[in-house]
Amino acid sequence: MKNLFFLTFIILFSCSDSNDDNTNQLFREVNNNTFWLNVQDEFNYGNIISFSPDKLFYEFYQDGDFVECLYWEESNWTNVDYDGCVYETVSYQVVNESKTTLTVQDTTTGTNGCSNTTVTIIFEIINENTLTVKHINTWSGGQDEFTVTGQRMNSGFSYGNCIDGGVNNYLW
Repeated sequence: MKNLFFLTFIILFSCSDSNDDNTNQLFREVNNNTFWLNVQDEFNYGNIISFSPDKLFYEFYQDGDFVECLYWEESNWTNVDYDGCVYETVSYQVVNESKTTLTVQDTTTGTNGCSNTTVTIIFEIINENTLTVKHINTWSGGQDEFTVTGQRMNSGFSYGNCIDGGVNNYLW
């Protein structure tokens, strides 16, 4: 009888549903369909960031009458003609993703006077209402870095009108 009780106890607790929490989920899963209003931006335009598991991120921004929504996906291109340069490669990739942090990079390799660059963007959830976005731009001549803060919004925008940021729009 003692063994039967012990066996029942083990079976009950080993079969408990562990899918009720998000402990094993990554940043874009945990923050799927959340919206973050940029409250501190050096460029002084309103933008909203959002996430979904199948995209790096979404960005909706408005500057006066100009409104645009873009998304970025992991991708690689070769021989990209952009801003007067032909880049051998352009790559958008997830570098690191945990439950609270997402790091993505835009890496370009240039030739004939066009510099190699790496733009690293680190999204970090500070608390349930605050997101920081750290932007690091590294090129052969140096590095720029700034961080902005986003506040969680109750509603955001529809992804239906968003277009692929693609190779002709660098990450940020």
